[in-house]
Amino acid sequence: MRSTGTKKNVKTKTFVYHLLENSGTGANLFETGEIDRVLLTGDYAKQYKTNDNFVKRTGSFVYYIKFNQTKNTAVTGLDNLNLRKALKAAIDTKSLTEHVLSNGSIPAEGFIPKDFVANPDTGKDFREDAGAVTAYDVAAAKKYYAKAKAETGKDSFTLELLNDDTDGSKPTAEYIQNQWQTNLPGVKVEIKTVPKTSRLELNTKKDYETQLTAWGPGYQDLTTYLDTLKSDAVSNSMGYNDKAYDELITKAAVDYGTEPLKRWNTFIEAEKLAVQEDAALAPLYQNALASLENPQLKNFKRYPYALTALKYVYLEK
Repeated sequence: MRSTGTKKNVKTKTFVYHLLENSGTGANLFETGEIDRVLLTGDYAKQYKTNDNFVKRTGSFVYYIKFNQTKNTAVTGLDNLNLRKALKAAIDTKSLTEHVLSNGSIPAEGFIPKDFVANPDTGKDFREDAGAVTAYDVAAAKKYYAKAKAETGKDSFTLELLNDDTDGSKPTAEYIQNQWQTNLPGVKVEIKTVPKTSRLELNTKKDYETQLTAWGPGYQDLTTYLDTLKSDAVSNSMGYNDKAYDELITKAAVDYGTEPLKRWNTFIEAEKLAVQEDAALAPLYQNALASLENPQLKNFKRYPYALTALKYVYLEK
């Protein structure tokens, strides 16, 4: 990104964005002074994390695994609650964020990210109030897995893991494949990598088994995440259907629209039901954005419910 132009308050007239093939190309352009900021992922985030121009910002996107409860269930067993619980508990998200991503991303404790919304009475963060509704626990995963095998009459399960070709997606998918196959003997994972547009099309058609995906906020309210899990939500696309969950979301919106604390507590209950009790999805991590930035780049900010705000960004001369 190269910025030019000045004005009294809005100091930058033009921003130029470069479409780069990978972080390495961007890092080279940054080092030669051709761009002022570049995002880093994977190995490049590791390589540059001690660089004086390295900057890390926590985001509000939650990356997670979707379990399709409707496709090939005779083979996948994903309509079985205990299998989904086993798969969710078998992923060491701390190791994923520290050793695979290495860009400042943090393990997700639920579907709602940290530092997004606060309790209307106490000001405490949602994650602090709600606590963790997902955790890495191999012993528990094996117990759930044993129950799943007994309930389905199957000793093995073959799962397709859909992901896309965006930077960083492949190593994450390979890591999950290894975790499931290592911690749950008898689970075989076949990775299917497609362009992002194709993945989104397959998601809409519910034509996948498990899928590596992410969700970020369109506005700063819990409904921007939790509404996506309602049985009639287009974004659900995984066959998750719990009337109790739908009722909680409706109650929060209709009955408690003018009672903020009751609404808050109802959303806590809803997230726990969907993620912990129903294992509708497996939260992985809350993203962070690692970058190299020109120290003269000023007022560059990101907000938890929007994209980058560029209005007051400028290069200090």
